[in-house]
Amino acid sequence: MLQRQGWQWAAGLAVLALVGCANTPAPVRTLLPALSAGDTDPKKGFETPTSVEASKLLSDALRQGPYHTVNDTVESDGYMRIYTISSEFGEFRAYGDDLLRIRVGEVAALAELREMSSGSEFSQALAATAKSPFVAAWKLVTNPVRTITGIPRGAANALRSAAELSRGERSEFEDGALASLFGFERDKRRLAHQLGVDPYSSNPALQRELNRIAWVTTMGSLPTRLIPFGGDEAPPPMSAGLGTERVGDMILDYPPEDMRRINRIELSVMGVSDEVRREFIGHSWYSPLRQSQLVAHLAAMDLTRDREVFVEAALQAASEEDGILYERSAELLRAYHENREAIVRLLNLGPVVAGLTADQGLVVPLPLDHAVWTRPIQRVANLLFNARLADGVISDREILVTGTLSDLARKRIESRKIGVIEQALEKLRPADRTAEAGIR
Repeated sequence: MLQRQGWQWAAGLAVLALVGCANTPAPVRTLLPALSAGDTDPKKGFETPTSVEASKLLSDALRQGPYHTVNDTVESDGYMRIYTISSEFGEFRAYGDDLLRIRVGEVAALAELREMSSGSEFSQALAATAKSPFVAAWKLVTNPVRTITGIPRGAANALRSAAELSRGERSEFEDGALASLFGFERDKRRLAHQLGVDPYSSNPALQRELNRIAWVTTMGSLPTRLIPFGGDEAPPPMSAGLGTERVGDMILDYPPEDMRRINRIELSVMGVSDEVRREFIGHSWYSPLRQSQLVAHLAAMDLTRDREVFVEAALQAASEEDGILYERSAELLRAYHENREAIVRLLNLGPVVAGLTADQGLVVPLPLDHAVWTRPIQRVANLLFNARLADGVISDREILVTGTLSDLARKRIESRKIGVIEQALEKLRPADRTAEAGIR
């Protein structure tokens, strides 16, 4: 059992949710602590986050494409890069490298959807769809909703009354159960899969077009050949940042309720308690895809004890961005477990979840783009340095970073006899990380 340190920590993300560090507003709602002036005071040996030029950071294809341009000034909050993406479909802010890749992929998907709906055959299918009294009454194709439900609340209530169906355990990311009566969910999942995007994306522009074309497909018999990658052609691999091909195939094949059921069974096998399992399955900030990916990472660590510790920590997510950080944390631990050394147990160190190896090594995942030496990073380094086991001596300590550290941050951490693996996913699983290319 770990001896707890004398710090006062917030109940936290598997990353850095520290009490007393949120004096300035964060650029997005996240459990990562916003930095105050004292956290970056150079007189105390700390660094201040600086912006970087996208042209020096991103590949040409990621920085600019036929339908998008990434603003050349890339901001930083000391942990993650913050991008602004201008496109023909609107401006998007992306908190972190993962969301940048996702949003760029979604812009390309929007262009495909626009092309698909521009011809006469689509117009004919649209006209056929509009003949449905239900579709016409709720303007499902002429003014589609911009949420993941694909159906206005009033329409859902009307159908609920008629069919006497309940909503169940769906999160705000998921399509309504009633829409599946028309095959809408199935067609939307198929369309999103073919475009390499998440059908439960939080991008309202993408949701609007997915919903519109999925309704036309369902109600108006849109020809298969009009759908990108349709017919006998194999669908593309999952877009960068979305997840593994296996989970992508499951999202395609199973409605959200079935994904929840599968995840519930997986968590039960891991020994996660009923209460924690129920709260995680119904969590608002994990889309079915993101939740399934996190569960898959933990399930792959099949001999690791106390995986409930990680699931409990993941309950603290307060935004989509937090959900991505937790999922990446699980992926880092899995990659280390499968490719470096088996993790036999998970431990709660306060603001971070650590893996304990068979030879008593501690491994801490930090899914950060580029971290500079600030007081919150110092506290995590000190926490790991001072950690003790009641039933043995820690043999070594390591931090796994998805991105990079500043030279000073790396030097300060290593001075505490803590090993650092930067770009850890690429180094631990190089053959599986081709989709992560494009960021230097």
